[in-house]
Amino acid sequence: MPNIIKQLANRMGYELKRKYGTLPPLDFLETLLLGAVAAEGKLNIVQVGANDGSYSDPIHRFLMGHVQRTEVLLIEPQPEIITYLEAAYVDHPRASIYNGAIGAGERLVLYRIKPELWESFRVSYHKGAPAYRAPSGLTSGNQAHVVAAAAKYLEGKVPAEDAVEELQVPCSQLKPLLEARNFPMDIHLLQVDAEGVDDEVLYACNIDALHPAIINFESKHLGEARKTALEAYLSSQGYTLYQWNKTDTVALRLS
Repeated sequence: MPNIIKQLANRMGYELKRKYGTLPPLDFLETLLLGAVAAEGKLNIVQVGANDGSYSDPIHRFLMGHVQRTEVLLIEPQPEIITYLEAAYVDHPRASIYNGAIGAGERLVLYRIKPELWESFRVSYHKGAPAYRAPSGLTSGNQAHVVAAAAKYLEGKVPAEDAVEELQVPCSQLKPLLEARNFPMDIHLLQVDAEGVDDEVLYACNIDALHPAIINFESKHLGEARKTALEAYLSSQGYTLYQWNKTDTVALRLS
């Protein structure tokens, strides 16, 4: 697959080099997936932080357009969201769901806007989305990140600290989870959106053993020190990194 990635990049006017670069904001990820499925025939995809699988989802359209040529493991920690996620992929015969998280231990503490307050959460993005989508999408292991969002977007007189609750969920590193679910180890795409703790998730994804061909993660909320450390780690594993839009970074393993 490294050659097809290089060929696609060349067709789009890019030259991939082993350095950190910046690409214009286009649908680079889906273009890579289209090329990959053409080259490989079938793709194995893991998504960490799947939420409802519909609104503002970076891979749903691709997956539903290639239901016979993709197998996907959707990982979502919030039990209230699983019904929506199941509905989004009811017509995908090779989609499975894990209601839990990826991390180092057996249990993980997350922080989220209390579900009873979701209707009072107002944002300018996710227009037309259900009331649960924006607040549930902010669930994170970073408590300060969630409290700040509550202070900014929650209507009413509830103090931000009181609007946030802990959610304890089952947790696993990625490789043991794949083994337990008999999911293929040959991962073509690892998609991560963990609201400010994407680095911690990736460190628990056994990158050194699994070596996913493409990793796409949300880098926007990582501080500079953590972002630099993650870039160094991925580079040491043979990845070339590109921040291809305002929020996401894609890591390509070209060898």
